[in-house]
Amino acid sequence: MSKVEIIKAATKEDCKICSEFMGKLIEYEASLDNSINSHVSISGLFEKNLDNKDFYFAYAKEDKPIGFIFGFLQVPKGKVRSTNVLTLEGIFVDEVSRRSGVGKQLLKSFESWAKKQYNNEFVIEI
Repeated sequence: MSKVEIIKAATKEDCKICSEFMGKLIEYEASLDNSINSHVSISGLFEKNLDNKDFYFAYAKEDKPIGFIFGFLQVPKGKVRSTNVLTLEGIFVDEVSRRSGVGKQLLKSFESWAKKQYNNEFVIEI
């Protein structure tokens, strides 16, 4: 097993990789719960948020991409909160790479980004 690298999305190609994993995540969830629509459109989701400082998406790469994570700052309407609330919206690791710590590395990357972005003033909702 080679070293796993976590790559924060910064290019359209990175967005494409994250979109592919999002599709895999939706298909996986739909296989477990038939009320989930596996044909939902995610077209452009990552591209339009590429420069959004409150939106985090990254992927894990070994020899090839093997997993991804994404989350964002939740902006509640009409509510004042004393801390930033981040929503972990999705995480997915290819089946052959599961149980090897890749998911943990992805979660740590999200947490590290949040600490830097929000000066340790945040909570994460899953």
